[in-house]
Amino acid sequence: MQPLQQAAIDQGTSIITGLVVSEREQNRYYNSTILLGEKRGLYHKRHLVIFGEYYPVRWLLDLLSGLISIPYSDLTPGPVEQEAMVIGDSTLGMSICFEDVFSRDIMLAMPAANLLVNLSNDAWFGNSTAPHQHMQIAQMRSLETERTMMRATNTGVSAFIDHKGRVITQSEQFRTQTISAEVQGRSGVTPFFYFVKIQWLLSILPFALVLILARRKAG
Repeated sequence: MQPLQQAAIDQGTSIITGLVVSEREQNRYYNSTILLGEKRGLYHKRHLVIFGEYYPVRWLLDLLSGLISIPYSDLTPGPVEQEAMVIGDSTLGMSICFEDVFSRDIMLAMPAANLLVNLSNDAWFGNSTAPHQHMQIAQMRSLETERTMMRATNTGVSAFIDHKGRVITQSEQFRTQTISAEVQGRSGVTPFFYFVKIQWLLSILPFALVLILARRKAG
C-alpha cells in the first residue's frame, strides 16, 4: 500500500482500492476497501455472501472435517457502525460487491453520505446477463437515495451513475479502461429513506388485516 499512498499524496489525489484486512491475533479477516491519500479511511464489508465468504452451518462442517478435505474459512462481517470515508467536502457511502443489491445496506450510510461508491467483483459471472443486471440494481440505489454512484468492477461494467439512476458514462466489459466524470455531492433524504424504516411494519399489515377479517367472520 505504501507506493500507492505516496503516489496519491504526490499527485494531490485520493485512491480507493480493495484488499483483505487481517487481525491475526483475533483470527479475523475482512473483505475491505481502503482510502489512500492525505486522508485515510477503511471500510469492512458488512453483508457477506453466504457460502462464498462464510458458512452458516460451520458447526456441521466441523463435525465432518474428518470425512471431507475441502479447505474453507470464514471472513468476518464488518461492524454496522463504521467511520465514513471523507474526501474533501464529500462523505462517501461505501459498499462492496453485492451489498448494493440491498437497499437496507446502502441506507446505513444515509443521510450523511453525499456520494456512493461501490467496488465489485463481477468476473465470476463471465459473459452473461448478470453483470448488466448488477449494474441496473446499482442504478436503483442511486435513484432511491438521489446520490451519484461511482462504481468500479474488475471486468465491467464500471460506471458513473447520476442521482436519477441515469448512466453518465460507463466502461466496456473485459477491457482495461479508464473512465472519468465530474460529479456533485448531494444532501438530504428521499421518501424512500423513511419507507425503509417502516417497511417491516408495512409487511405485517396484510397479515393483521387477514386476522381481523377472519375473527369477524368467525364471530
